[in-house]
Amino acid sequence: MNQAFSKIWILIILTIFIAGGFFTWQYFRISQIKSLEIIPSQKTEQGIVYQEDAKAIIIGKNLDKVELYQRGGGTGIYTSPEGGLIGMASKIKDSWGKESWEVASLPIERLIAELCAVGFDEKENKIGEVCIYNVYGGVTKTSNETADWQTYKNDEYGFEIKYPSEFTFSSEGPNSVQYTIDRGEQISGTVQPSYDTIIFFDGNNEVDRVEIFHKYAKDILEENYQDKEYLYLFGPCDIRWGFQPEVFNLNSINNVDILIVKGKNQEDVSQTCGYLKNSDGNLIVISNKEYKSEIFNQMFSTFKFLK
Repeated sequence: MNQAFSKIWILIILTIFIAGGFFTWQYFRISQIKSLEIIPSQKTEQGIVYQEDAKAIIIGKNLDKVELYQRGGGTGIYTSPEGGLIGMASKIKDSWGKESWEVASLPIERLIAELCAVGFDEKENKIGEVCIYNVYGGVTKTSNETADWQTYKNDEYGFEIKYPSEFTFSSEGPNSVQYTIDRGEQISGTVQPSYDTIIFFDGNNEVDRVEIFHKYAKDILEENYQDKEYLYLFGPCDIRWGFQPEVFNLNSINNVDILIVKGKNQEDVSQTCGYLKNSDGNLIVISNKEYKSEIFNQMFSTFKFLK
């Protein structure tokens, strides 16, 4: 009896050990691209400034190839939505569970709205990307085109954002769901209630919008977008209505932590949403469709909290 019982326990322990080993092996086989940094560089109010000797350092795991791209920008000032491949990264270090890749030659005398490292696995599948915003290659602040922009300031929710002088904006106020909640006619809905929506226009074309929601108690993390806390319910990047997320990037702009989600909406149009919280915990979502995305990146970079 005791011998049979002992054998059963031995089999259980062996099964757990083998299963644990398998999952550990699977974990260390997963391809990931984790971070992008320019060394040496300096963080300023306008963005990240680097000089001619700077290098892009990418950290990942089990990557077969890494490419570095620029999106948006121009020479001296943002003059065109130029973009494209900057270079292929070279692996410089490979330690247990961690790889370092390097791009040694970066564009100089240029402003880059978005600098992105894209990782691929051994089957040439794109496994993800990491991006940093408003990267200045030896360009001084005097060339910053946003210096002459207008500033939208919201004292109630404590933030400001710049926009081109030729743009206009409209404050829509609470959405219809919030109105019915305020009147006591309902307590919730499939569309989240918002306190205000500020829309920026280039002529009749919407460039981006800023939506302000109620307090969000959880952290702004990728796993909370869908799996746990349903962050996707807020704003237009809502998977219930056909949005398909493709890229997640947790970043910091002007010392503000922000989760950026990119993908395609139900009309197969590119859509970007940025999720962040103010000091009172209100969730703020900044979004853009594919119209003038380079201008959106510039506007995004000027977002600041006032308190």
